[in-house]
Amino acid sequence: MGYTRLPGESYRLDELEWENIFALTEPGRYWADIGLFAELARDHANGRNVLAAGPMFQHEFGAIQSNLNFLLERELGTAADAGAGLSYAWQVKWRGNSRFEPGVQGFGSLGRTNDFGRATEHKLGPAFFGQLALGARNKLKYDGAILFGLNNNTSDTTVRFTVEYEMY
Repeated sequence: MGYTRLPGESYRLDELEWENIFALTEPGRYWADIGLFAELARDHANGRNVLAAGPMFQHEFGAIQSNLNFLLERELGTAADAGAGLSYAWQVKWRGNSRFEPGVQGFGSLGRTNDFGRATEHKLGPAFFGQLALGARNKLKYDGAILFGLNNNTSDTTVRFTVEYEMY
């Protein structure tokens, strides 16, 4: 679930989503771990359904973990925009202490499949990651970043923070 609150307003539900990550390789067996991300979301703000899917890559070298993800996102329904959006996300972090892991993140979009290369966005900046064990296998994961825009289509500064509760 995603909520938004603008200054002077109350919180509102933006999105309900179901997501899953499918491991395509056994973790640690090959040079890179490969997975597939899949998500179905209901965007309440715009009244649309969105399907997103794409490959995920992870490599570990000592205490350094790097990730690279690509995502195709397609609106569903008769009023859907043409084409699919293509975006990427990457990060590198130092895994010294699971409660606080410093790193760097980058995000961007490469346009839509029917208009590739236009309206691109690219941003990067320092980030932090962490998790707390909550008994059994459940955990509370969090991460945040201050991201700086690298082109004219991107906001100068973006502050991002995520909290996630994982249940098994």
